[in-house]
Amino acid sequence: MSVPHLHPDDGYLLDYATGNLATPFAVLIASHLTLCPACRNTVRAFEGVGGALLRTAEPTSVAADRLATVMQRLDRPLTVAAPPPPPALSGFGHLPRPLQRFLAELPERPFWRRAFFGLETVRIPRFGDVRSRLMRIAPGGAIPRHTHQGNELLIVLDGGYSDHTGEYDRGDVAYGDAGLVHKPRADAERGCLCFSVWDAPPRMVGLLAPLLNRLLTV
Repeated sequence: MSVPHLHPDDGYLLDYATGNLATPFAVLIASHLTLCPACRNTVRAFEGVGGALLRTAEPTSVAADRLATVMQRLDRPLTVAAPPPPPALSGFGHLPRPLQRFLAELPERPFWRRAFFGLETVRIPRFGDVRSRLMRIAPGGAIPRHTHQGNELLIVLDGGYSDHTGEYDRGDVAYGDAGLVHKPRADAERGCLCFSVWDAPPRMVGLLAPLLNRLLTV
């Protein structure tokens, strides 16, 4: 199986390694890492730097009773249970484990909703100002021309799509911002399944923009 050729930039990988990403962004990055050896190595390197910084940090004094408690805990046998596999979700295809677990742990069971122009979506509750959706585009279908009011990351989970910036296949990560205006079109045979995360909603442009923008907020 081919590996992704389009990756999140190092800033996102560093924030992931240090635990500074909102949950949906972290799930997207973790899903990419399951498919991309190169980015896994980059995250390990960032984590190694963090560990080195901790080892060189100035020591602080610890009260005697606190130290004794810690030492007692270290003497106890360590039992680490393997995390249970995420519950199976039907109708979503083969998803990366981090995304599968994320969807399975939502307050309500996710399901597909028909949107427009061959697009189906799974709505996901907000995490603060961050929103995310799973999207499924029919073979040959296109999302109407739009731009982005904030920052968006998107990972292709199955199939692929293309626009004027290039072609995107399974595992590839695309970045969108206010400088991008595009009309993504799904692969003519495979369609496209993707997971999108943004800190401000996309904005449709063109004659149908007012109607489509209202549908996006429903």
